Amino acid sequence: MNNFTLTTVSGLKVDPLNLTEDVVNIYDIATSLSKISRFLGHTRLFYSVGNHSILCAYEAYIKSYSIVVILLALLRDATEAYLLDIPTPLKPRVMFKVMSNGEETFVNYETKEAEAFSIILSKYRILDIITDENLKILKEIDRSLLELEIGRLRPGNLVPNKVETPFVIRSSEETEKTFQNIFETLLYLKKNAPMTGLRHKLTV
Repeated sequence: MNNFTLTTVSGLKVDPLNLTEDVVNIYDIATSLSKISRFLGHTRLFYSVGNHSILCAYEAYIKSYSIVVILLALLRDATEAYLLDIPTPLKPRVMFKVMSNGEETFVNYETKEAEAFSIILSKYRILDIITDENLKILKEIDRSLLELEIGRLRPGNLVPNKVETPFVIRSSEETEKTFQNIFETLLYLKKNAPMTGLRHKLTV
């Protein structure tokens, strides 16, 4: 391992810019996301990325989307456990210095984020079964949750609520546990239920 690695809560050594399936760990992801503040902390109350992920998954569940879509919603920000939560206005401007063919070069955040997302989805055998329609739905859910969060977490921002999910703010400990429980339930159902929809009680 080189000095560009970080040590996760489970003790794994990870190079965030060269993520591999063998070091992707749902416990690490759930723990990290439960402690990372969404919106750089510009909220009235502490609100974590993990909390956002849970609400996205629950919104997909309420709307009766497939198990794959619900998993995508839960894991959409999983990369941030390794690459941090970079605000949207900054993402195109953040560059990483990397080595390529023995020479230093720069690659932008969004490229590495996409690579890491693919690795995480591949680890859990989701990458090869997602569709463009799945990704479109995912963006719609994320956008709707964003509007709800701004309305609830920033004073003076009254935004029409297009979301059916109850807005619940959880502690880091509760978020970590809930995230893992939902993930394990969905992974089990993915292996044992049709992809056409979720007919199982999902407790969030």
